[in-house]
Amino acid sequence: MSALKEKLLKVKEKVKNHPLLYVEDHEALRENMEKLLGMVFSQYTLAEDGQAGLDAFKENNHSIVIADLNMPRMNGIEMIQEIKKINPFVKIIIATAQTDEENMLHAIDAGVFRYLKKPLKLEILVDTLYD
Repeated sequence: MSALKEKLLKVKEKVKNHPLLYVEDHEALRENMEKLLGMVFSQYTLAEDGQAGLDAFKENNHSIVIADLNMPRMNGIEMIQEIKKINPFVKIIIATAQTDEENMLHAIDAGVFRYLKKPLKLEILVDTLYD
């Protein structure tokens, strides 16, 4: 069994009681990620923008959130700030093509767990979820 597959199985066991929210405005990326999420998470929700993500979080109070920064209706930082008001302990992972220092600092100030650069590499995402 490959090391990645072993770690993926460990991640699946670790997150089995932790619902995930994935917020991504790009439809194709959201659909591709759904395939991976379905293999790992027993409970997950997809949202197409920041406002839909916040609404979904209010309904389900997810343990883990993976979100983009630049989205319509509400950007990722605003959504994160609102989510952290509801649950300051939620683990939030930013997955974005935006790597400028200002966005990273805003994300850190908002309390993100990790800041990942798109395109996401499976190994890095698995390692992050494992952590």
